Amino acid sequence: MPPAIEQRPTDIAIRSEVSQLGLLRETLERLGHELAVPDERLAELLVAVDELLSNVIKYAWSDQPEADRAKHRIAIRIVPGREQIEIEVTDDGRAFDPRAAAQARPAGRRPRPGGVGLQMLKKLVDEIYYERSDGLNRTRLIKRYAQLGSRRGQG
Repeated sequence: MPPAIEQRPTDIAIRSEVSQLGLLRETLERLGHELAVPDERLAELLVAVDELLSNVIKYAWSDQPEADRAKHRIAIRIVPGREQIEIEVTDDGRAFDPRAAAQARPAGRRPRPGGVGLQMLKKLVDEIYYERSDGLNRTRLIKRYAQLGSRRGQG
């Protein structure tokens, strides 16, 4: 495997529309390949980021008419490193801490609607941080990729 290439942070701004997620996926895939991120880890990161942003798009401005929702911007900063990739998502939607999502119900019980994707998100990344400041949500995901056997959890 070739050595990882040092990269600078990449900033992307998208409209609050699901159709905009393709640009982010393409950028993450390109950076992942340049950094020699193992395919399994890159796939997990792509699913996690897609889940987080889909939730932001779907719920952050759900009290507004659909035409107004698309006017909002979501800022994404990708900070690549030799052993991990950090994704920071900033939006001006309603406050929501993804770490506080309800726990999944035990096996055999029917889950309540919603929250399943956020439980999956927690398992796909190594750390999740959230803060609400100056009317903005800032959610950071950290995905380590240097060691395939590393423990997954949340921060």
